Amino acid sequence: LESKYLKPSINISPPKWPRDRYVTLGEAFHFAACVRRIGKVATHSKNQISSGAEEEDVELSQTMFMNDMNEAEEARKNLPKRQDQDLLSAWRALSCCDGLCGAPLGRSLNDCNDGTISWLCTTLTFGGQIVVEAAEKRLASVEITSPDKKRTVVEPSDFDTRPNGYAKLETSDKTVFPIPIPKVVSKLDEMLKGQSAATNLVQRELEFCIGMLDYIVTRLSSAQTSELYTTNSSLQLPCGAFKKLHCGHNNQFSAEERSRLQEILTKSSLLRGQSHV
Repeated sequence: LESKYLKPSINISPPKWPRDRYVTLGEAFHFAACVRRIGKVATHSKNQISSGAEEEDVELSQTMFMNDMNEAEEARKNLPKRQDQDLLSAWRALSCCDGLCGAPLGRSLNDCNDGTISWLCTTLTFGGQIVVEAAEKRLASVEITSPDKKRTVVEPSDFDTRPNGYAKLETSDKTVFPIPIPKVVSKLDEMLKGQSAATNLVQRELEFCIGMLDYIVTRLSSAQTSELYTTNSSLQLPCGAFKKLHCGHNNQFSAEERSRLQEILTKSSLLRGQSHV
């Protein structure tokens, strides 16, 4: 079940921060291929589970790739039936991985490799603003006594964009909130160490995805990112300030979104020496 994007002779390692300042094009495509293959194998694994296990579905149909029936048949032959659930759990975590910019990783597969690479680039470009803003809100109510109090220190909890009480809102497995990247890394690493026969089928792919997601967390949590994406300086960046909206295509902005937009416009005017109207 080898993907045409992932041959046995190719040995690409995920980037490491701060040694690697950027993700190369080859690493990005390799990440997309790994995610695609894990989704493909998990889809065939799901087909072996009885119809009574519908509660474990996480829209795996979006990763149904029917272009190569030989791969599909080979997957059914090789996948252990009793340990399918391990692979589905791994894919559940990976597909629900929060990209911090409005879309989970699994949704990006609708646009094939380009969608996954776009997810990766967007997360690395704008994700820092999200986590730093969350860290600033967390620290605003805490008295900081450390000598490094001027720097915003990012913690794993700052990657969690889920609302308070989200567990009660998840009334079914088809209504889930995106999972923070650090929790996805922890979950996948735990399952990989479990040496399940099912997850061993995609061991290399899981290892690379864990490495790439860990790179994202380390990079966005670094002191350099914190300094770069502080609330006061984000407007001065070439990429500008990012704000994730929840209004959909036609609805009005929420009160919080209008307040944030006004704040961005005000700071933008002050930076340019203009009066705000």
